[in-house]
Amino acid sequence: MRSGRLRHKISIYSVTKAAGVSGAENLTLVCSPWADIAPMKGKEIQALGGTLAVGSHLITMRYVNGIRADMIAKYAGRRFNFSAPPINVNERNEELQILATESK
Repeated sequence: MRSGRLRHKISIYSVTKAAGVSGAENLTLVCSPWADIAPMKGKEIQALGGTLAVGSHLITMRYVNGIRADMIAKYAGRRFNFSAPPINVNERNEELQILATESK
């Protein structure tokens, strides 16, 4: 992995729903790695099986243990919901790729 590609300092949070009727979310910071956030083209979404896991962005970062599909990432006021479990590229514990959908 080329470190020069990792130009976005993101924050990854674990999300838990607060008890009660408010529906509020509690966010717990898990880590703040450098990452690459790349918008995906329609062809890439189809190649990944767009009906199974649709995402608008691909987040690439160094491997961090414990990242799960029920987490979110934030960058510059933008929120990215993870669409699928992170992919441990070549199972070498060096790089993670995360399919994510941007939400407001």
